[in-house]
Amino acid sequence: MCPFLPDSPRLLIRKEKHAEALEVLAALEGNGATQKSPSVLTQYAIIKDIMDKERATEYSWWQLVTGRGPSGVVRRMVLGAWMQCMNQVSPPSSCNSSVRGRGLTT
Repeated sequence: MCPFLPDSPRLLIRKEKHAEALEVLAALEGNGATQKSPSVLTQYAIIKDIMDKERATEYSWWQLVTGRGPSGVVRRMVLGAWMQCMNQVSPPSSCNSSVRGRGLTT
């Protein structure tokens, strides 16, 4: 979407572009960091380890919906649905629909 921004290190690691991921991490680190800097390598190892753990366990949709998947998934789904509902009944949305319903224009 933003051609002038680099891809995220997670995306690059997922696409097996490890050298590019290290370049991006080094650029984000700043202060003259290179691909071989200890802090860059540590960040890379942490991201890769988390992604490997995520890939090791796969869940079905049913497990995610019933709460048998990773912790917090059901909570996030309910929170997201609640935010969508509140967005629909928030004052700007409800005011616009009530004004339009009375034949007035905004």
